[in-house]
Amino acid sequence: MARTLDDVIKGLPFDQQREVEALAVRLIDDEMTRRDVRKVSVNQERSAVLSGDIRPISFGHQ
Repeated sequence: MARTLDDVIKGLPFDQQREVEALAVRLIDDEMTRRDVRKVSVNQERSAVLSGDIRPISFGHQ
């Protein structure tokens, strides 16, 4: 039977389990920050297009 990631982590010494958990928290936080930055960037671009400050990119479709 295949072992799950949780099984592998539970088999680690307690201090290594805490290290894995701390790394997972940091990686999730980093990803959420990147998502927030992308959302802000898209919203700023959309606002600029709607206000007429910039033209949308056409990618050859006119």
